[in-house]
Amino acid sequence: NPSSFTFSYTVEAGGFQDSADVTLSFVAGANPIANPDGCPQTGYLCTPVSEGTALRIPYAVLTANDAVEGGGPTTGLDIRRGSFSKPENGRIDLCCDPDAFWYVPDEDFVGDDVFTYQLSNDGNPAIATAEVVVQVAGNGPATDPTQAAYDWIRLDLPASGSVSVPITFSELLQNDSGDDLELIQPCAHQPNIGTLNCPNTDPVHGYMVYETSGFLTTSFVYFRYDIQGADGQTSSSTNSQIFRTRPSDPRLIVGTSDLMQVPEGENLVVGWADLLDNDRIPYSGGSTNPLDFVDYFGAGRPLHGSARHVGTAWGGFTYQAPTNFLGADRMAYTVLDPVSGERGVAQLVVEVTPGAPIAQDDRLYTYPDLPRQLGVLVNDLDPQGQSQTDSLEVVAVGELLSGEGSATLGAGGEVWYTPGGYLHDPATFTYTVEDIWGNQATALVAVILTQPPEPQAAVLCEALHCLFTDHSTGAELQLRWTFPGGIEANVAAVEMDFSQPGTYPVTLEVTDALGTVDSVSLDAEVTGQEVHDPPVALLEVRHLAGTNYELDWGGSSDDVGFASVSLDVDGTVLAPESTVVPWTFPSIATTRPVTLTVTDYAGQTDQVTVLVVVDPGPPSEEI
Repeated sequence: NPSSFTFSYTVEAGGFQDSADVTLSFVAGANPIANPDGCPQTGYLCTPVSEGTALRIPYAVLTANDAVEGGGPTTGLDIRRGSFSKPENGRIDLCCDPDAFWYVPDEDFVGDDVFTYQLSNDGNPAIATAEVVVQVAGNGPATDPTQAAYDWIRLDLPASGSVSVPITFSELLQNDSGDDLELIQPCAHQPNIGTLNCPNTDPVHGYMVYETSGFLTTSFVYFRYDIQGADGQTSSSTNSQIFRTRPSDPRLIVGTSDLMQVPEGENLVVGWADLLDNDRIPYSGGSTNPLDFVDYFGAGRPLHGSARHVGTAWGGFTYQAPTNFLGADRMAYTVLDPVSGERGVAQLVVEVTPGAPIAQDDRLYTYPDLPRQLGVLVNDLDPQGQSQTDSLEVVAVGELLSGEGSATLGAGGEVWYTPGGYLHDPATFTYTVEDIWGNQATALVAVILTQPPEPQAAVLCEALHCLFTDHSTGAELQLRWTFPGGIEANVAAVEMDFSQPGTYPVTLEVTDALGTVDSVSLDAEVTGQEVHDPPVALLEVRHLAGTNYELDWGGSSDDVGFASVSLDVDGTVLAPESTVVPWTFPSIATTRPVTLTVTDYAGQTDQVTVLVVVDPGPPSEEI
């Protein structure tokens, strides 16, 4: 690779010729700059490659954000084909595409994979390396497309007389395709004959009731219902055929549907007499004849639970509600007219409920002159211990004692408490909640009358350190301190170090249990000087014998130590070197003052004076 190349050329005109040399000098491009690729630097790579597939990456995508030193042209940038490093969780395929390569992730790998490439520029031997990040996204759980199927339920219903038949949502959904299916506005579409109403609108476990006053001929009853699945798609069962009736028979048994309820996972004991009580044979003239039960549940066993006959002597059965299932379960039984031998089929719908809700006692606040709506449902639960405020409704409130105010129930189930107008012990009353299955529970409410919050705060500073304390009054206060620089805290005591002396504004905001907010501001005077406790001077005088005494100042104290100590004994000032000073007074009975003065290194002083009664005793016998 020479740095230059020379060649000659010849020109001719009018029989004359001349030659010249041309020298071409080769100049390499500027040093390349390879920038990292991946989301968000490279928009093309922001679409994750799916697990188990491959991603085609054009070379131009990687070089689009690369550059050269000095900002020159980038047309000479070139990715060295053999320079790709092996991805940590995949491979690079360079085959068969001059403009791009393929990234292939390893099987079952999900996450970010990394590899590098090398870049050159227009013959320059300098090489730049950049990193590429590829996102490999998991395919996620497979979901079946949502599709409502045609339904067909054959029921031998009378062609005359009133009919009431429950239809469970699970019965309609069982042949539909999709994941996590549920009905949308289940009674929005009415049938061609009769009417539908939905006592329980749970999108999965509810049921509807079909009612009509009778049929004139063999009839097909159909209506439409809408479903939605986990994929977010909706589907309609267009003209889904539900019933087929047979022509009028004057001796046809009318099996009237029964509806019962049982908590999840428990047993329901049903007597045959309870089921047959409302089943009749309409004879001419309006008379009826008792019916017998036959074949137990041969006409249709429960869709979800199980039923077991308990013996002819008792005449009944036990229904076992399934676990992890809530909603309407349906079964059919056959009845017999012992006179005519005619048989008919009747329906039994058992509504499996979660049992009674859990209503928990409440402790709430208000002001003496403030009627308040009480959120009593906030801590109430379903039988599984989950918060279910959307499925619970307050249906009753109890009375309060005279003078404690009153509790009322609004049209939407809200509970209002009106105070009696003065402070007293907590006012108590009961409330009853009901779930969508009609199960109820009762709890107690205690309403405490309080006053609006009053914020109070104090600050104590020493040197550059300050202690802020809350002394506010109010019910269940929430605190928010705001310090210079936007610093916040929500505890009762806050310690803060400042960088330099000065006056710093601080705000304390308090919010009580009713949501009332108030605040107070104070200034922290930061002097930068340390604050110490003053010294304590303590002097003990001990009599030894005659006029000999000990002056002990060792009990004196200070937090930073003493800078000076002095003893003034009857006008004589001493600077003691030890804490115990021996002293002899003149042999004269008198009272002598002794003063101790201590000064600490902060310049603070304390002083104490002790009067010493000097008693030399009786004179010696020798004179």
